[in-house]
Amino acid sequence: MLQSGCSSIAAVDGTHVRIDFSRNVDKSTVKTSSFDVANFTVVPPVKATVASASATKDREIVVETSALTAGASYTLAPSSNPVSVI
Repeated sequence: MLQSGCSSIAAVDGTHVRIDFSRNVDKSTVKTSSFDVANFTVVPPVKATVASASATKDREIVVETSALTAGASYTLAPSSNPVSVI
């Protein structure tokens, strides 16, 4: 799921996901609680733990998660505390 202003999402490795935005991110709104990650293709769904989230560049956020399974599809969704883009 792409949030408004989000241009791409990519796995960096087994525990990191990079989110690129088309506009600058308000770094003060980037929090661990801003993200939820889950694999909804299996029953019951497998939810990954979000360990941290940080704005690594003006238009990039890296989310650290618990170990993700290679080849599995995950949904990265904004939680009730969304990131603001400016």
